Amino acid sequence: MEFFDPIRARLPFPLMQEHCSINNLPTAQGWDKLLVKLEEEIQISAARSAQIDQALATIFRETISVGTRAVKVFRLPPDEAPLIAARLAEFAPEDSPFMATYPRPIDSNELAVMPAGVFLCDVGRPEQDGSTTLVFCGRRILEEREARTRAQLGDAAVNQFGWGQYDEFVFVRRRYVQSFEIVRVDVTRALLELRVEDHSGVDSGSALEQLQVKVNGLLAPHFGMQLQLVNPINLFPAIKALYDDQAAGIVVELGFTTDTGSSKHEKMRSSRADLRLEQFHVGGKAAVNGILTPFRVAVRWAEEGQRTQEEVLLPGSIRMLGSAHPYLDHMVLSGALTEAKMQATLQRVVDHLPAPE
Repeated sequence: MEFFDPIRARLPFPLMQEHCSINNLPTAQGWDKLLVKLEEEIQISAARSAQIDQALATIFRETISVGTRAVKVFRLPPDEAPLIAARLAEFAPEDSPFMATYPRPIDSNELAVMPAGVFLCDVGRPEQDGSTTLVFCGRRILEEREARTRAQLGDAAVNQFGWGQYDEFVFVRRRYVQSFEIVRVDVTRALLELRVEDHSGVDSGSALEQLQVKVNGLLAPHFGMQLQLVNPINLFPAIKALYDDQAAGIVVELGFTTDTGSSKHEKMRSSRADLRLEQFHVGGKAAVNGILTPFRVAVRWAEEGQRTQEEVLLPGSIRMLGSAHPYLDHMVLSGALTEAKMQATLQRVVDHLPAPE
């Protein structure tokens, strides 16, 4: 059961329900009820307890590379991709405090005194085509904000600190969490992915930059400066292409401008309804002769009978439209149950990009 809390901290419960069905674990309505059922089944026999422990370890290892991830993608020279993957596969895990418990996360209190940076902790076995996945661990700071009213604080506290002129207060709590960051070289597609955990309220951009610097440090001794990761693929063109492609999943969020001078940000309340077909959106689009300029989009895909949905968010901003060549350097992928589904979702975005020159 040592992996239960780390899984709970990283995985949306609908994904956990799918994992439970696949791994012969009980299902329940919510994490607390699932925990009770697991603890009951552990008491059945030593063999069942071992099965549950193994299943939870397997599920956690899966969450290390998937989950909600901010992703940068770089194109590699096709003839160099196999060699790059092979070189990275030769590296050994670095000596770091993370290795003492890997893959189990380190306690938050221990993270507070650990050095900054990311450290190589695992090198996956090369895939059939030579593709390679590396796992790095580091620490991130999460900020949790909680609003309080004067009534909740009480007059004594308000008066003690001289806050009488304020009506509402926001408290910020910061804590360290261990991050699992992924580098994957896809030999067949000649792509290199950087994936970092996308925690709510955390700047994933700085984590992606840190991981990019780390990988460049690994590549430099073997390939020199000519193969440094500099400019990730520009994902901005995929925003409009995904929205325009009626066969590309269901659009659940869209930011766009119109030629009449307005900007809109629309979201669907139903997770399985397509904004492209929503009555208000269709009517508004017709009123401006169908001329929209999207700058942000979220698209979901779900297989028939599947409870979970893979989603890609291309988080462009209206400011990008002011540039002659709008540029978006990352996407956010979520909802993927397995590495294969993660790859399929990423490929859907790549398929909607212009062909490389």
